[in-house]
Parts: sequence; structure tokens; C-alpha cells
Amino acid sequence: MKKMVIFLMLLCIQISASVCHAQVNDWKNYLSKAWVRNIVVDGDKLYLGTDGGLAIYDKNTGRCQFLDRTNGLADNNIVGLAHHNGKWWIGGQYTGMSIYDENSFQNWQFPFALQSCFAFDDALDKVYIGAIHDIYILKDNYYTVYTPDPKADIHYYPAIQSLVLDKNGTLWFGGFTFGFLSSNGNTTLLNCGASEVNNIIIDDKDNKWLATNRGLIKYDGTSFTSYNTSGGQLSSNNVNGLAFDTNRNLWMGNWNVLVKYDGKQFSSYPLPSNYSNDWICDIAPDGNDVWVATRFHGLLRFYDGTFEQTELEKNILTQNRMHEVSTVDEKGNVCFASNDYLAQYTEKGEWKHLFPNAKDYYPAINAAAYDKRGRLWVAPNNSDTILAVIENADTTVFKRDNTPFQTGQLKQLEFDSKNHLWVGASNGLYKYDGVQWSQYNSSNSPMPGDMITSLAFDKSDRLWVGIADLGVCSFDGHNWVCHDTINSPIPYNYVDCIAVDSHNRVWMNSRYSRNGTPVMGKDYGGGLVCYDGTNWKIYNQYNSNIGGNSIVDIAIDKHDALWMAVSDIGLVRFDGENQWDAYTIYNSGLANPWPIQVQIDVKRDMIWLSYEASGGISSAKMNQGTGVEGIFVTPNGAKAIYTIEGRKVKAMTPGQIYIMRDENGKTTKVLAR
Repeated sequence: MKKMVIFLMLLCIQISASVCHAQVNDWKNYLSKAWVRNIVVDGDKLYLGTDGGLAIYDKNTGRCQFLDRTNGLADNNIVGLAHHNGKWWIGGQYTGMSIYDENSFQNWQFPFALQSCFAFDDALDKVYIGAIHDIYILKDNYYTVYTPDPKADIHYYPAIQSLVLDKNGTLWFGGFTFGFLSSNGNTTLLNCGASEVNNIIIDDKDNKWLATNRGLIKYDGTSFTSYNTSGGQLSSNNVNGLAFDTNRNLWMGNWNVLVKYDGKQFSSYPLPSNYSNDWICDIAPDGNDVWVATRFHGLLRFYDGTFEQTELEKNILTQNRMHEVSTVDEKGNVCFASNDYLAQYTEKGEWKHLFPNAKDYYPAINAAAYDKRGRLWVAPNNSDTILAVIENADTTVFKRDNTPFQTGQLKQLEFDSKNHLWVGASNGLYKYDGVQWSQYNSSNSPMPGDMITSLAFDKSDRLWVGIADLGVCSFDGHNWVCHDTINSPIPYNYVDCIAVDSHNRVWMNSRYSRNGTPVMGKDYGGGLVCYDGTNWKIYNQYNSNIGGNSIVDIAIDKHDALWMAVSDIGLVRFDGENQWDAYTIYNSGLANPWPIQVQIDVKRDMIWLSYEASGGISSAKMNQGTGVEGIFVTPNGAKAIYTIEGRKVKAMTPGQIYIMRDENGKTTKVLAR
């Protein structure tokens, strides 16, 4: 079913930091390329769609070029890749699709994400793009929307995963359903016996071969023939990736087994035993080689019956989904946690992995913080080891049996001015003075609950404690004062980030939650809350330029500016008074619109972010210009003033970048204030 054209192309060439935001530049994305989803062979090069951007691998030299959002790519999470007429079509999982011509990017956004497949009709000058629920038909910089099955519920994630045109110009589609769109506009749905069609390929006899969750299926135009575990042809019914080699052998990925079908028999080549937990995402025959894309081990080369791993890069990260755990010290050591390890960017500018897969620790980290001596304290999600303290090459371990934490998990770590450790746990608040532990909970203190969500000390050494769905309390060592939606203007009682500026103003978020879990999305939440000890002030998307109500994290720089991770927006800077600056996927190098942690690296004057949705880690220089040579209030001495696009104007608008030309013809880029 076709729908009317409802959107124009969103064209973004070589995305860079917006000229309106001169405070941040030199964006970098730190991403794992371990998940390779797509392979396209182009002569001596392999183009790889990965979880961390586009990788271009030179087979002769072994060198690899990486392109991500800082280079102009729409989405780092690539799920679709095709080459046609000298252009690369790159489908993103979350934030759009790119067309790349080796020089620049054209970026598109559609109503539904996950642009995972492409088909090209040169006769009609159309490009078919498969996404969630719909197929977009691009022609002359406009698109129409075709829905193969209008009755399908998009909430069941019915993605179109494969598109192919046959010799008659009929479009075949596969995903949550299988069928074809005839040139006359009629749709035919066919029951192939599988609920997931991952790939479709057509042989020289016009047979359609389907890689599905029910094995390999052949459709000859009349009937279906299945090859699966029941028939003994395959070791698993999960088939992904289909390609013919020059001898017309059909290759496929069969979970963790590479399979060749020569038309008579199936030959299986299992991945190495130490890759047994991996699976094959795509395959590409290339002469005597077969290139294999995998989930955990990146790119493999299959040659003469054996596999060898092709190192694309020395991985900084092994995966890109980060946790809400990060910390930085005054020397410039920055740490971020993922499911697998704690990644540290050291003061020397090198990446390290701290105790990955060590026997004494469970890889997931619940909390981390540097103390006043520069020691790194880490709370692993472990049934035995509750704390680990790293000082240079030495590690000290705290076992549960020797601490008060017989049950529960540690969620927050913070140090007071005396370098005493305060721990926010799932069952209360704890203090460790280096010798003994003290415990505070709802039974022995005025705390209204025991699930601690945030900790921060103000300039008076008062501890501010966020308690899940019960507001925020302050504790000066003797007295407790608690604030919630009943006795204060706090919009919602879930407070899981708190920061204090040099004026002792306490800044916090206020999140909407369901059953104790915060709800993501810019419209959910109470925005930014400020308390100066007497007065409360609330900033939200309705009374300010914050952009969204769901604040996920807050960091404060040396100028008392707030840097906030705002769900569905990105990074927002607020000077604490009236100036707001938003850094989004449209005007910066953010990996995606869902940062979850913000850290200020004072030594380098940098900002660091980590992300959900496989965004990895980003960094950027703060308080840096973008080539602006001066700050002007009025255009004194200017013979002519132009916008950055080259349009001549008579006056400047504060906050905008302009090109000024003087009487001698010299041009200067300026920021109007």
C-alpha cells in the first residue's frame, strides 16, 4: 500500500559542530567494530557495516579506514550496506540513512528507523529501502511509503530485512512476511513457513532462496522446498547471509557454522571452538576466500578450510552499550563501564581495560569513583567481591563477608572532604572511614526509603541523597532534611543525578518512573531542578530552551556551566542563568541522542559522554572556538557582513556566526554577541 509523499529529504553534508555553538568542537567517537553486520567486496577493498561505523579495509595493505558520525555518517550503528552506481547506501539502526560518494554524505531520516536493505530499479530511477514496517521508495529526492502488510502491528518489530528485484522488475521483500510487489502495484503475500526472512537471493533460473528462522527455503514460483535440521542438511534452523560464488555455490551463515551448498550436498565449516558463542551475520565470497562477518569477533577470512581473524583495529571497546557508570580524576584518568569491563582513558592518553574477565570479579560494574588520593574504587556486580580498590599496579579487594553488605548491591560511590567513602546501596546508605562502617536506612534514620539512586556533597560537606521514588534528602552528619513532591516543588520523586556548583546551588533531575524504573523520552520527567537553600526553580521544555524533560545526568564545569545528558535531545549546556546551547545529532559529533553519563575532564578541558543504544563513548574539546577569530558586539569597521551561507545582511544576530569583510577585502569569521 502506497502513501502520499509526506517528507522532504533531510540533507546534511559533512555534519560538524554547529556554528552557533562555539564552546565545543573536535568531536571523537570511540566505538567497537567487533560486530560486523555487512560485507561488500569492491575490488581490493572490503566495505564493512559495523556497530561502530563504516570500515573500509584494504586487502593488500591490511589497513583500515573508519568513518563515523564525526565524519558525516548519519548513524554509527550500520545495519544495511549496498553499492550502486558509484555510491554507497548505508542504513542506520536509529538515526537515519546515508548516501556516500567517497567525498561527502547525504543523510536522510524516515518515519521508522532500521534501514537494513536496498534494491535499485535503474529503469524507473527508483531506490527501494527496507525499514521497520515499511518500504520507502526514493525518487528525485522525494520518497513515498509502501507498506507490504498494513495489518501488521509495528510494535512487534516487523522489520523489512531483505529486498531484491527480479529480471521482470518485480520487487521481492522479506522480513516479518514474504511476498512481492508487481510492477502494476499489486501486492502478493506468500506463506513460506517462516516468521523471519533474513535474506533473499535469486539464482539464474529465477528461483528465490530465503535465509530464514526455519532454515534455508527455496521458492521456484510454485512451491517451497525447505532445508533444515529435520532434513539433516543444517545444524541449526537459523540461517543468515546468502551469496553465490563464481562457481554458483550457495554460501550461508548457519548460526556459528559456515555452510556451502553446491546444488547437491551441504558442506559445513564450524567456526573455531573458541568462537562457539558467536554467530555469522553476513558472508561474501571473494575468489578463493569467503569473508565472514560475525557478532563478537569482527571480520573472519575463510580460506582452504580454515578461519583466521582479520584485525580491523586494536579495539578500545569490545562492545558499545555502556552502563550508567563513569568517573574522572584531576589527572585526566576517565573510566566508563560496559557489560564486559571498565574502560579507562589514562592521563597519558592511552586506553586500558581494567580486570576484564578476571576470576575475582563479575565483569559488570555497578559503580566507580576516584578518591582524594587518586585511587579508583570499583563496585562489581558480584556475589563475593563487593569492592575493589586500584592504586597503581596494586588492587585491594573487599569481600562481602568482611563488610556490612551481606545482601544488596552497591549503586553509588562518593567521597567527602575527609576522603571517607559513602556508598549508596539497594538497601541503604553506608559510610566507611577507613576502619569501620556506619549504616543509615529507613529503620534507623529519617530516610524515607533504602534504594539509593544518587549521592553528591555540597560545599558545606552536606551529603545529598536521592532515594528511588521518594525524593531527595540532605544529611550534615547529624540532621536530615527531606524534600519530595508534597513539601517542595519537585515535579517527580525519582532523583538519580545531583550536582553542586561553586555557589552551593544544588542541581538535580526529576524523572517520571513506572514501578521504580525511570521512563526514557524527552517528554517524560520534570526537567531540571535547582535549589539554592531557600528557593526552588524548575526548568523544563515548556518554560526554557532545555529541549526535553528527561535529564539523565549532570556535570558542572569550572565556569559553573551545567552540561546535561537529555534523553532524545543529546547534550545541553546551561550557564546557570539564561544561556542554553544544545548539541544534537544534527549539529555535533554526538554518537546518538541518548547519552547517559557526562564527565568533565578538567585537565584536558574536555567533555566525555557514554551512551545507551550502542553509542559507545564520545569526547569533545570544551571552551574552544570553531575557527572564530573574534567576538564582536557591533560590526565596527566592517564594509560588508555575510551569513555563514554567504547571504549579505545589514546587522548581526547575537549567537550567530558571520563573515565580515573590511575595507581592504580581508574576511574574518566572527561570533556576534
